[in-house]
Amino acid sequence: ILLVFTGVFLGPNSFAQQNAEKASKKDSYSSVKSRANTNDIQRLLSDAEKIKITNPKGALENVQEALAMSIAEEDQFNEGKSYLLLGEINESIQEWKLALDNYLNAYQKLYPNESQQDRKISGKLAGPANRYPEFKKSLAGLGNTNFKLGQFDDALKYYRELLTHNLNADEKAECQLNISEVYYGMKNYDQALKALD
Repeated sequence: ILLVFTGVFLGPNSFAQQNAEKASKKDSYSSVKSRANTNDIQRLLSDAEKIKITNPKGALENVQEALAMSIAEEDQFNEGKSYLLLGEINESIQEWKLALDNYLNAYQKLYPNESQQDRKISGKLAGPANRYPEFKKSLAGLGNTNFKLGQFDDALKYYRELLTHNLNADEKAECQLNISEVYYGMKNYDQALKALD
């Protein structure tokens, strides 16, 4: 009998609370959607980039807002940039697993395939030329975080993929050094020396 009375009294309150939460989420999405525009997203990401080392918490808040706006606007390029910046923030505080997840999301959003090239972003086509620096950063981030997590084969895969892109001399040297470190971590010293050569 006590359970029946409890159910009768708490049931409507619980149902009302669930409806209020759904309405709140809908209002929240509408609020984000109404505020979302490319200039604000880019400003938030730029501000986060400037303070990511000195104020990771503030940078994180900016990136979260930019990410929400990007998703609401279906802006894959800025969504990818948001995940990339989240990965960099996570990496700076040595949250390797979170960094890996965010770099992977960035990689998937920034990967230059045909369907994404046709999307218009900021009045430009989002082809490889517009995504290129961010895409290379996502590959480097995936290599670094996989290495830190001891996932050496995956680290090598992403570093090798990075080498296939148009790298300048410094980027190529850094990538080769990272490949050497992975081989060293695997105790494959011959390959580590070969990568350095």
